[in-house]
Amino acid sequence: MNTIKIVPSKPGCFYVGDRVSTYLAKIKPGESIHIWGEARDGKRQLRKFDVFFKIGDVAFYAPGQKPSDRGEILKITRKTVTLRSSSAPYYLKTRRLDLYTFAYCNAFGDEIRRHPVWQLHH
Repeated sequence: MNTIKIVPSKPGCFYVGDRVSTYLAKIKPGESIHIWGEARDGKRQLRKFDVFFKIGDVAFYAPGQKPSDRGEILKITRKTVTLRSSSAPYYLKTRRLDLYTFAYCNAFGDEIRRHPVWQLHH
């Protein structure tokens, strides 16, 4: 299990304001993904993060981090994470994210899931 630096899968494909963020990962394909580094939070401040996900965990598939933008992790590969959404229409149930998008959407996911307002909607 090697540490890899996560970069966008397409050249120039950064989320707005995300060029200074650093995402690192250790991946066990078919089992788990550990992401850490520094990223901008909701207040646009650079902060450290360190999160771990395994198959079956709930994670975000969209940057808005709303309760409806989450799904169960179905598959983890060296390049992608696949989630199943419970709230999307049947034709959008499965979402495959590249590692950069997954890290961007979930860098502060643990903090959001622990927030009382988020738990009301979970």
